[in-house]
Amino acid sequence: MGYVFTPANNITLTLDAYQIDIEDRIILSNQIVGADLDSESRQIFSNASATKAQFFINGPDTRTRGLDVVAEWSPQISHGTLDTKLAWNMTETDITSDFRLQGLLNGLTQDALFTDRDRDIIEAWQPEERLTFKLDWRLNRFIVQGDVNRYGRYLSSEGHGSRYVSQQDDAAFIFNLRIHYDITPDTRLSLWGDNITDEYPEKNTISNARSGSIKDIVDSPGVFQYSRRTAPYGFNGAFWGMSLKQRF
Repeated sequence: MGYVFTPANNITLTLDAYQIDIEDRIILSNQIVGADLDSESRQIFSNASATKAQFFINGPDTRTRGLDVVAEWSPQISHGTLDTKLAWNMTETDITSDFRLQGLLNGLTQDALFTDRDRDIIEAWQPEERLTFKLDWRLNRFIVQGDVNRYGRYLSSEGHGSRYVSQQDDAAFIFNLRIHYDITPDTRLSLWGDNITDEYPEKNTISNARSGSIKDIVDSPGVFQYSRRTAPYGFNGAFWGMSLKQRF
């Protein structure tokens, strides 16, 4: 369902609401141990010289609900042109029903195939909301583009089977900037910065492997200081660059 409003020639507002229901959503199973299955299934594992396996299977039913609100404004200014855009998105995905184990998987518990951590991957690993503001200013040969992104809170979890722990990460603002100068109609010099405030996700408190020190050899806070899986803006901090493009 969507609506578009144009209160003025240089202002546009859009509103979109959606609901997506998926039956028997395809998931990647947890590791299945052949010894936990019936004799027929164990023989299949034995023939393949395997002790464990993972499968893509039809899993639970899910429902995704969301709302998109976008406002665009191009004000009249005395120097150049200016376009602005403000966008907000809210999306929530929930598991609405469990699934039935059939065939060779019959007899396993659902937790053996689909753990609480697997549920978190669907329901909580992504921020439920995001706010974005974009600006595009152009004057003669100059173009300045900037955007601010606010990512909502999200969850990361680690572990195996029923033994897992989770960590709540707070919302964060990320600023990006682009400056272009057209030397000629076919030559453009660009400077840019991503995450210019050098924002990092919260330190990993649940799966930072092998932290410690050995005198005169190593002093390490751990291998994974930041979650490898869930940070929506990465964990490399600020990135700056420059380019020169020539069109032939």
